[in-house]
Amino acid sequence: MGAITQGSVNHPVSGGEELSFAPMGGADSPFLDASGVAKLLSVSVHTVWDWRKNGELPPAYLFGRSVRWKREEILQWAEERREKRSLNSRPAVAIKDLATFHTGRKHE
Repeated sequence: MGAITQGSVNHPVSGGEELSFAPMGGADSPFLDASGVAKLLSVSVHTVWDWRKNGELPPAYLFGRSVRWKREEILQWAEERREKRSLNSRPAVAIKDLATFHTGRKHE
């Protein structure tokens, strides 16, 4: 009889097979829960749930009542978001130009 291996725990299975798996949301898992997404993106869990509610994140996967995102989809989404923001960014204003901006005349 084979075994399912999770870390150092072996679970017997019939048919002589050996199965190995990573726990859902573990370091080797392709799926992340909300706290995993938050940690990956350096934001709060609240922000992750807000993004999901507003449809900003990639679609989530439901495993029973557990909500998960694919790590690769989150990374791709973050990269696309970064690229979009950098394309829409305005150039920085030099500090010496701020006087002109506020008063309409050059400050000397």
